[in-house]
This record gives sequence, structure tokens and C-alpha cells, in this order.
Amino acid sequence: MYVLSNGVHTDLVLPVTTKCVNWEHFFPFENTRGKIQSANWIAFGWGDKGFYLNTPTWGDLTFSTAFKSTFGLSSSALHVTYYDSIKKSNLAHRLTISENDYQKLSVFIKNTMVKEKGKAKWIPTDAVYGDRDAFYDAKGNYNLFYNCNTWVIDGLDEANQQTCFWTPLSEPILRHAN
Repeated sequence: MYVLSNGVHTDLVLPVTTKCVNWEHFFPFENTRGKIQSANWIAFGWGDKGFYLNTPTWGDLTFSTAFKSTFGLSSSALHVTYYDSIKKSNLAHRLTISENDYQKLSVFIKNTMVKEKGKAKWIPTDAVYGDRDAFYDAKGNYNLFYNCNTWVIDGLDEANQQTCFWTPLSEPILRHAN
């Protein structure tokens, strides 16, 4: 698995298919704007739904979106991105976990998603960031104290990985993921 960062936000990146789970069953390729046919890796990010859908760039951030996300006044979403390959870098740290820990992490992710007919509840939207991603309704509320990186920390903790206690930024998570 990998922990992937854009410099602020972190994602958990897992193989699409293992003997433990086939993520494409829950997050179909066809939900991507590009209607991709296959991928090897799936990245999971969790965050404020309004922020994800209404703030494609920092320049689009409104006071209302920032206020609602800071104080947990809106719902959350999972941002899923598919990759053919991931290369280890200063923003992509590779972790080796046991099958048992992978199963625990899979349960954590499944318990985050809102399900509809056995799959993650897709959010049809034009607010995608590329041809290989999609958004899904998620449980929980993003707020000042429980943010996207805290969710990743909780996932890493479920997978028995060393991590930090809390952080608004990705750097401390990446520092521990060595």
C-alpha cells in the first residue's frame, strides 16, 4: 500500500484487487468521468463533501464552504482516484502490511462509505478532478479536529502502522510512513 500526498491532503492507496477485496465492486470504474476499464491502484481520500465538490482550486474557496467544513456543518465524501501505477517518491510512501492488517484497513474503509445496493453511494457530479476519479457519500463529519489527514491516521492505525496523533497537514504522516 501507499500513503499519497498532494502536499496538504493524504490518501490511502491500495491495490484494486487482492484476495481480501475487489474494490472495483464497491467503486465501479464506470463511475469515473473517463469511464476507465481497468486500474491497478485505488486511492481513498475522505473529506468535507462541500469542499470536495465546490472547491476545485483554493481560489474557489468561499467563506461558507470553509465555515461549514471547519465546524462540521456539512456531510462528508470519499474521493476515489484510480491509478495504473504508483511510484515511490517524497509524496508517495510505500508501506508493507500483513494480510490481517489489510483486512482491518478494508473494514475501516467499508465502514466509512455510505452503501446503496451493496456498493458505495456514488455522487454523480461534474466536480471531478480528472478522468480517473469519482466521489461517494461517506459517514462522519469533517471538522477542525477530525479532518482528511485524521481519517488517514485512523486508517493507518487500523492497519497497525506507526503514525502521528493528529495533524492538519500531510507532512507528519509521511514522516512516520517510512
